[in-house]
Amino acid sequence: MAEENIEIYINKKKMLYSHENMVRTINSFFPYLTNEDLNEMSEYITTLKEHRKEKEAESAIEVAKHSWPYPDIAPIEK
Repeated sequence: MAEENIEIYINKKKMLYSHENMVRTINSFFPYLTNEDLNEMSEYITTLKEHRKEKEAESAIEVAKHSWPYPDIAPIEK
């Protein structure tokens, strides 16, 4: 994947690359999008959220597998 250089400008001023500024920039474009654009974006967001939820569930299972006490290892007796 090629490295991308993303710069955010608001009112011709370069803004810091932050979550808040990204959200502000994205929200500023909504009035200019068509209903079809919004439907497509909605489908993309729904798919992205489902994928994240699946990955979070997989991660929780992996953490549980590798957290103490280890379920598949008998304790060492002294």
